Amino acid sequence: MRCFHNNAPQRSAPSDVPLFPSYAAVDDTSPLISYAPEGSWTHPSGSDVQAYINETCSVTSLEGATASFTFNGTGFWIYGAKKPEYDVYVVLLDGEVISYLNASTPQEEFNQLLGGQSGLQDGQHAVTLM
Repeated sequence: MRCFHNNAPQRSAPSDVPLFPSYAAVDDTSPLISYAPEGSWTHPSGSDVQAYINETCSVTSLEGATASFTFNGTGFWIYGAKKPEYDVYVVLLDGEVISYLNASTPQEEFNQLLGGQSGLQDGQHAVTLM
């Protein structure tokens, strides 16, 4: 998963110091992501994950299992893979469903945008992938 946020401080700076939006990329192995229920997610390694960014992925086949994180900012983006054996999933933002999506494709596709939203009110938000 990757999280994008725009949390640039509103301040004045010398003209040679540009003020850019900031972002943080968070790998799926980060302790910032909570997986539930405990033991329902696997984190394959070796040749099974070589095509993934950082050679990591998190997988579950349990209906209702979740991966959740919080962030401070104005947007987020989740990236991952789409494969023939993958299925539908839901993205929730602050407890509300924002997307019903399908990660099933005829051929494997990596580094795909799986969901996200920008233009949020700056502040703390909770995201759940189910």
